[in-house]
Amino acid sequence: MKRLKQLTLKELWQKVKRNWKVQYRFVVKNVDTHEEKLTFRLSLQRIFVVVTLSAIALIAITAMLIAFTPLRVYVPGYTTPDEYKKYKKLAREVENIDKQISVNQQYINNLYRILNDEIIVENEENIPTNKVEKKELTKPDARDWIETESEKILNRGKNSTPLPINQRASIETFNPCSPAHGIVTATLDIQKNHYGIDIKNTKDELVHAIDKGVVIFSGYEPEGGNTIIIQHPGNIISIYQRNSVLLKTAGTQVEVGEPVAKMGNSGTSEQGIHLHFELWYEGTPLNPSDFIFIEK
Repeated sequence: MKRLKQLTLKELWQKVKRNWKVQYRFVVKNVDTHEEKLTFRLSLQRIFVVVTLSAIALIAITAMLIAFTPLRVYVPGYTTPDEYKKYKKLAREVENIDKQISVNQQYINNLYRILNDEIIVENEENIPTNKVEKKELTKPDARDWIETESEKILNRGKNSTPLPINQRASIETFNPCSPAHGIVTATLDIQKNHYGIDIKNTKDELVHAIDKGVVIFSGYEPEGGNTIIIQHPGNIISIYQRNSVLLKTAGTQVEVGEPVAKMGNSGTSEQGIHLHFELWYEGTPLNPSDFIFIEK
């Protein structure tokens, strides 16, 4: 049976091969009058070409209808225009949520460093993941804590005194860079509740982080205007006020000399465009002039 089948297929192929270009006449006649209405010359070759081209054209037309007309909504698996818009909107929202989760995770990691005096870590991977998760569970009010500490710094009282000489030895290794270029127009004067220095320059002059650390506050403060507060190693805090623009958000880790704001005249000051800069160590104001040389 198998041999017969193979033989039949072979004979069929030979027959097709012999008649591949043989011309046939296809006639359409009127049955009553025998008048020829249509006449076609056909061959297997022509039929194959016509069928193939027709199939290709049909596929192309179908693809164009699906791609460029509303008819695609009737094809199983395609969404309606409204559903597609909703999908794109949801995709953007998911992307924004992922970004926000990443920012919040960075904020929590940096806050963990502040609370454990480990803010300067060269590599993010140096912080054990299990410890960070434990801190998240045991300190759900971490953001409130950091805002409260920032408010304490901004609402400092009149009883602040200069750092005693016997405590200065613990920060002798502190070697900050200049926060901005300009002219110092006011120095530290605790009696007048002026806890830092004022550096005058032109509008939008870049303000730099004096040392690496973590931004623990970035926002508007009624008296100080646009304010940035950075936590540095060794319980040192730097404050940058009167800015026109803030370039960093709370929870961001910064490096020494990295731009954090632009100089301005926000807040209640009437002294023109300048940077009000303060240094604090364990709740005590330092004289920035003792540590920083301001270039004009």
